[in-house]
Amino acid sequence: MKITKKPLVAAFGLLILAGCNRETPVVENPTPAVKVELTKTIYIPGKDDKLHAKAPSFKAVETQTRLMGNAAPVLQEIIQAAPQYFPKGAKVNDFKSDEEKVTIDLNKAFTQGDFWSKNGEKTTEVAVYSLVNSASGESKKPVEITIEGKAGTTLGEMDISGKIEPSTELVAKK
Repeated sequence: MKITKKPLVAAFGLLILAGCNRETPVVENPTPAVKVELTKTIYIPGKDDKLHAKAPSFKAVETQTRLMGNAAPVLQEIIQAAPQYFPKGAKVNDFKSDEEKVTIDLNKAFTQGDFWSKNGEKTTEVAVYSLVNSASGESKKPVEITIEGKAGTTLGEMDISGKIEPSTELVAKK
């Protein structure tokens, strides 16, 4: 028995046409691409009370990507790397960035006044600027600190109300 190509091509063509439905709209690019800015550098407080630039871990960056740019996991890495500069239980709850500023939301553990008074102004300054400089990143946007969603006022003797500009004064020279 000899099989010719014409009936096979015709049958294949009918199968393709049967799958077409002219009433189904074609949607091109249904989900627009979202630009995710990744944190490339974090600043870890060192024993010399200076901030030391470091690349965040792959795991933290991967989590930041999955959270559509929320850098809270990357900033939390700072607290884990230098726990002596932060109160016990300190956590970065959230991170938001808009055209004007970056906002980092911290948990209530940051309000432990006894920690900041016991460790002094320098520790407070280094801790705050490790988060501010890291959160601001390459954008150099000012940073607003909130505590559990409410505007921050002070940490120890340091005023954290309003926008805080990133600073290079505490960054260790290479």
